[in-house]
Amino acid sequence: MRLSLARRIKAENVPPEMQDTMNNLAIIMNPFIEDVTTILNGRIDFDNLAFPIRQFEIIVNDKGIPLFGDLDINFQIRGHNVINVQDANNINTIPEVTKVPFILFTQSNQGTMKIAKVLNLLPNRKYLLTVIFY
Repeated sequence: MRLSLARRIKAENVPPEMQDTMNNLAIIMNPFIEDVTTILNGRIDFDNLAFPIRQFEIIVNDKGIPLFGDLDINFQIRGHNVINVQDANNINTIPEVTKVPFILFTQSNQGTMKIAKVLNLLPNRKYLLTVIFY
């Protein structure tokens, strides 16, 4: 179901003694109502999401265990999607991967997450991963 376009608040629709107040209200409310209608009608983009997007370099061994990289995620996560994979040494080169990378996490004592493995990357190659977390 699509949300119908919201009617704009117009000062002319109220008695003259309320028009100044209604005009001040319309200046605030009309853009907000239009933005909400636009978002709810399917025009949501990354700017509207509350999901963090992180980019990091990583090298893994033949079992997918990271050899280096910033592996701590300082927030609680339920899942992720790897949205881009690049060759960290040459971002203009298409990287060699076996399948879509998948990250396995462990939880630390401080409530943060740590990358334990990244599956489907070739060992001993430096990758630049862009990941959306939710």
